Amino acid sequence: MNEGSGQLTADVSGKGHEGRLGASAAPDSHDPAWVPGRFGRGLRFLGEDNQYVALARPATLAPARITVAAWIRRLGTPGRWRYVVSSGGQDCKFASFGLYTGPTDGLAFYISGGGRYELSPSAAASTAWDGAWHYAVGTYDGAHVRLYLDGVEVGAGSPTGLAIDYGLASREVYLGTYRGSCERPFTGDVDEVEIHDEALSAAEVAAEAAAAAQRGQPPQAAPVTGPPAGSPGLRTCLSVRVTPRRLVVHRHARVRVAVRQRGQAMVGKRVVLRGRGVRVVARTGRKGRVRLRVRPKHLGRLKVTVAGQPRRCSSARLKVRRARS
Repeated sequence: MNEGSGQLTADVSGKGHEGRLGASAAPDSHDPAWVPGRFGRGLRFLGEDNQYVALARPATLAPARITVAAWIRRLGTPGRWRYVVSSGGQDCKFASFGLYTGPTDGLAFYISGGGRYELSPSAAASTAWDGAWHYAVGTYDGAHVRLYLDGVEVGAGSPTGLAIDYGLASREVYLGTYRGSCERPFTGDVDEVEIHDEALSAAEVAAEAAAAAQRGQPPQAAPVTGPPAGSPGLRTCLSVRVTPRRLVVHRHARVRVAVRQRGQAMVGKRVVLRGRGVRVVARTGRKGRVRLRVRPKHLGRLKVTVAGQPRRCSSARLKVRRARS
């Protein structure tokens, strides 16, 4: 995820499993936002439906033994059943495999087969979602489903001999959501996702975590926080602050827009400034701010909106007046 911009994430394995942000090749308001990651750049998910990364060639991501790893960050639990990685989907029940928050709001990994699934021991929400980056790893070796956090195994694994079923109704592989007959979108930051066609050993996972601890991280944006996904208040009105509030007709001006929600800067939001003869579009940066250059040609009002949000609580207006003599 070190691209830092654009609609694609490269697959460094060379197997052709590049990721595409959102449902289309063109940018839109549902795409996850590029933010500083644990290493280089990462992606920020805000719990919206249709906000995900879809991996190419999902049919070839179907190993019998598996490791799913990702660096994750959020302050406060994303809520129950929220997916960092999912493969396929059966109705609103389960994926072929999933790294997610599980039934405890914490962190867990599972595989499914024969109409049921086997869940690993779960990491506590207070440990997994404390605002710091954590290395989350789920494995299945044909005998146990395991979860590791920062190189340390959680519990002692869940015994099972299930064969992973990759023939579910949906067979796509997603980062940042589950998509069956329902969606289970994640809120938080994700970096360095890996899917292996083998189960890494405890020693190998610990070695990866130890090596990562020796590497620095770039300057960070504030972590995602706020109410868990699906809880009342998730779609609380945004605060859209615009300066200046008055423009002069036929003069160039820079309009500064700051977008926040419950005091948190909203990164990667698509801001649209429009009116008679004017339409300017840009995305908010790491502090939830963006600058727009505009030259209004008519008297009246311009409107600033945040795409993908209810307009009644995500907009602001500017007055266009004549120059004073």
